[in-house]
Amino acid sequence: MTVPIRSTGIVLATLAGVTIPMCNASAALAPEYDRARQFAAVAEDGDVAAALADHGLIDRIEWMEDLTYKVWSQNCFVLVTLAPVPPKDGMVGATDYDPAPGTVECE
Repeated sequence: MTVPIRSTGIVLATLAGVTIPMCNASAALAPEYDRARQFAAVAEDGDVAAALADHGLIDRIEWMEDLTYKVWSQNCFVLVTLAPVPPKDGMVGATDYDPAPGTVECE
């Protein structure tokens, strides 16, 4: 028995439409955009600002190494380490970051 070409095309298109969404996919931002998300996570974190509140406003934020930032207020700083938070429920998309400030040190 032969199947007409038209029917075969419809079956293949249907199978592709069903199986493609079931594939495991991932999406990542380009490094410069991911770094911007990291910086925003550090700058917007209330715990970082609270840690340096006794020393004044935050003057600068320096990238030290992968997922570590040094946040300054006058001559005092706190190291902030970011923990990646993947998207929920197996969704794809950009990674969020959870900042964890260390102890304040002064020079």
